[in-house]
Amino acid sequence: MADLFFYVVMLLRIFPCLLKILPGDVWYAVVLILILRISSYLTSIIKYRQLPSLHTYLNKVTGVAVFCIPFLLHTECLVLYCRLCCVVAVLAALEELVIHLYGPANQVNLNM
Repeated sequence: MADLFFYVVMLLRIFPCLLKILPGDVWYAVVLILILRISSYLTSIIKYRQLPSLHTYLNKVTGVAVFCIPFLLHTECLVLYCRLCCVVAVLAALEELVIHLYGPANQVNLNM
């Protein structure tokens, strides 16, 4: 629930600022991350018949990295930091997709 609240606040309050500041390559990476995440969720729903909740180390690092973005809004390193966040988030999304694709079909507990 806390993650959902955080992302809603980010979307409504911080997204307009980021939209003005960040270059196109960051937004293309964000779209790629969304596509990978949706693919991972769909794979899990089809394969396990439930919504995934994987707490891999890369997912945790991505969460902490995204949480820090508002603190860097008015700094010179924001664009570089967001690019690095995107790299970590792409790796986390790929890791989760691979886990769902190659994990056992009878896996019941998706909480790691």
